[in-house]
Amino acid sequence: MKGRRPTPWIVGVVVVFLGLALSFQTSFSPPVSGQRELVLEQIRSKKVIPLNRDLAMTNRSRYLWILGDGFEEAEPDGTWIMALQSTIDFSTKPGRRPTKFQIRMLPLVSRLKPLRTFEFDSSAESRALTVDESMPLLEIELKLDGKPHQQVYVTCDELVSPSFLQIGPDRRPMCAKVISVRVSGD
Repeated sequence: MKGRRPTPWIVGVVVVFLGLALSFQTSFSPPVSGQRELVLEQIRSKKVIPLNRDLAMTNRSRYLWILGDGFEEAEPDGTWIMALQSTIDFSTKPGRRPTKFQIRMLPLVSRLKPLRTFEFDSSAESRALTVDESMPLLEIELKLDGKPHQQVYVTCDELVSPSFLQIGPDRRPMCAKVISVRVSGD
């Protein structure tokens, strides 16, 4: 057995399997710059929102593209904030001036977590607010600087699950459910 060479058919089978494996390998190279710019422009166009209109943040909304980092997949009645900081990133049509941002959300509070603190930051204003169980629906308004592209940040004091709070079976850590947003201006 010493010094024995593999038979040619075994070498052939190995070569065929290697060839097949390489032919099915997925390319991980980034898109060429023209394709990348096209994709980025498509995403930017989906973040353009109308002024002076309530925009539901439900699973049927066409405006979910404005919800950035920190948001869970949308549900029929809103979208959960699932991170300590979340971002809402939007633009208005050229020539329009957004001057006010409103958000409606349901803070996750219970007798085990009776108080919850939020910080809201926009291009023109920062506000901190502590809510309790008596405020099941939180509506907050922030000034905007009028520039067409805006980012609003929502910061939560902590994430807890409804299961931990003994108000439901959901074990996902969360902070509040965003129901709608409204951007006003001229």
